[in-house]
Amino acid sequence: MCKITRCIPFCLSFLLAFLLLGCSFDEEEVVFEFNAPLLEIQQEVVISETDELIFGRVFQVIPDAEGRIFVPDSGESTIFVFDDERNFLKNIGREGRGPGEFDRVNVRFTEANELFAYDDGQRRVQIFRETSPMNWELHETFNVGIAGERAFPFDLTPVGDELVLANYGIGISMDDSEENPFIGLLNRNNSNEPKRVVELMNPDMAITRTSNSVTRWWHPFGSRSMTDFLNRSIYFAHSNDFTVYRTTILDDATPVLDTLFSHNVSRVPLTDAVLNKAIESYRDEGKRAIRDVGVTHKPHFQAFHVDDKKQIWVQIYADEGEPDWFVFSETGALLFSVDLPEEYTLSVIRNNNIYGIKRDEYDVPHIVVYHITDAHY
Repeated sequence: MCKITRCIPFCLSFLLAFLLLGCSFDEEEVVFEFNAPLLEIQQEVVISETDELIFGRVFQVIPDAEGRIFVPDSGESTIFVFDDERNFLKNIGREGRGPGEFDRVNVRFTEANELFAYDDGQRRVQIFRETSPMNWELHETFNVGIAGERAFPFDLTPVGDELVLANYGIGISMDDSEENPFIGLLNRNNSNEPKRVVELMNPDMAITRTSNSVTRWWHPFGSRSMTDFLNRSIYFAHSNDFTVYRTTILDDATPVLDTLFSHNVSRVPLTDAVLNKAIESYRDEGKRAIRDVGVTHKPHFQAFHVDDKKQIWVQIYADEGEPDWFVFSETGALLFSVDLPEEYTLSVIRNNNIYGIKRDEYDVPHIVVYHITDAHY
């Protein structure tokens, strides 16, 4: 008994030292590991060009509430419509500046399943209603002005009956001034005065100026803000920081900002060989300007999307042959990895389907839809 008593102080001291040592290890930063089960998917639909159907400049694919596939084409200045079995149904709109005509167009759908077509070439929104099966009629038109002196919106999404969220790009001018990108809330009846709801980071880019011109050179591996819209929420992240945010617009148009999650993720070094290959099509002045930006690492994200289950899809720079898409919950839990072809550009995830564009060796676009068959999704 006496021996045990004398041992107690020594044991307590040893235990305390062990706990303190353990705490010191816990304080070290833990690098996030991208280990997740592979999401089971199956290719369902491929829409390719035919003698009668020629794509021009296609960058977006989006379904409506009935599963029909809408493909806005800025080269052909029209919107192609297909059924969910890839059958061509009709075109909406044509090139021009009159009612029902477009220059460069992308589309969304309102809460009432109206076709919301934004033409960033003319900075005009045209809203179409399907008054009878396969018959869309122009219901409303309004213009969107430039914010401040230079910033203009390149993406819009409707919020309720009167409000619109607008993604404003960086504004530049002939002098040395720039206007930071931001997301603004517009009223359809007063679309020239956006209410700034999210401030975005200036992208890594180079700007060259002469006496009569100004040129933007986008850095292929530069950091930038990435955004996606879902209903009344804006999801966004800065590609140099693996933190995801959400801003929700309440009924009284009050924005509420939440930080959803953050992970400590290592960045991949950017080599000269990789950068030179990415900018080989740039003019010499652009190549010099991009190299002077001084980017040394690839950003965390290549692309960023939110599905209709409020799950965040992130494309990272993965090793060759490894999945580069990962799906997170809003709390930051890693749920799935997704293996998509390297040439595939994901557009949107809706109704357990992945919609996107795959380009072949001749740079011809093909609309490809994958169905998510995983029972755990």
